This record gives sequence, C-alpha cells and structure tokens, in this order.
Amino acid sequence: MVKLVMADLDDTLIPFGADHASASAISAIHSLLDAGIHFGPVTGRVPATMERMFQNDVACYQTGAFANGQIVTVDGKTIQRVMISGEALRKVSLPRQYERQCMACRVQPRRLKRRKPCHSLPRACES
Repeated sequence: MVKLVMADLDDTLIPFGADHASASAISAIHSLLDAGIHFGPVTGRVPATMERMFQNDVACYQTGAFANGQIVTVDGKTIQRVMISGEALRKVSLPRQYERQCMACRVQPRRLKRRKPCHSLPRACES
C-alpha cells in the first residue's frame, strides 16, 4: 500500500522554463491527498518558496524535504532541521574550488598557461 509519494520539482514536476506546477500537476497531487496518500516535494529550495511553486496551494507542500534534506516536514510540522556550520561549509568548498580550477587547467592548458598557479591554492596547479 502506497502511503507517500515524493517528487523532485525543477525539470520534473515543474517543467523547464515554467515557474510553478501546472494545474494538472496540482490536481494529481490533490487526487493523492484525497486517497489518503501523503505527497511531498523534494527540493533544494527552502519552504518559503513553495507558495509560489504551488500557486498558493498549501496542501501541496505540507509534507516534504526541503533545502536538500536539511528541513523535513510532515503535515505542516517540521520534524527535522539540520543546520550546517560555516566551518563545515568552508571545508567542503575548498576542494570544489580546487577541482573546478584544476579541471579548467587540464581542459585548456595552453590558454591558461602561466608560470604561477591559476588560483589561490599553493602548488595546486602547475599550468
């Protein structure tokens, strides 16, 4: 027995180029809710943006996983809220910066050829 249906928003429930769910998508969500099945969006967006995404139909987002799972609600009640510290964010952002910039050097070595590193991480890139 199905008790919960969750769906991604961008380019899934909400087509590319659209700024909100269609009337038919909202109708389908209400069919689920009327059948006693919970529905919830799963998105990187925060709950405050859901009003616009579902054309002010609060029932469509009473249950969901928001902010990439940092906020989880069931029937309008927040059951999980995870805060990520600034220090943790800095730790994960440095490797991504290193990877992105070194990838650029490998892809276009002649264009970026220079004697000093192409970014602020010492000896990270020898292009």
